[in-house]
Amino acid sequence: MVSATLGAMERLPTLAELAAQAAKAPDGGWSCPKCGCRDWRVANTRESANGNLSRTRICRNCGPNGPRIYTSEIPYRSADKSAEP
Repeated sequence: MVSATLGAMERLPTLAELAAQAAKAPDGGWSCPKCGCRDWRVANTRESANGNLSRTRICRNCGPNGPRIYTSEIPYRSADKSAEP
């Protein structure tokens, strides 16, 4: 029964494939592989011990059960230490 369920699952695009798709799009941005929507909402943001941010984005049209995009961001840090509090 499990193998039948796994066989029916669709392969979702990787982040690299979505980025390549966004670069080709005239207006930029990622489109949802399920509905084609380009409107994504940040559902979760976490900060790691080294200060990097991990964000989970979900399609606004498909909702929480739809496709997700996971991004990792490295925040900009000023080289000027005197500007920090």
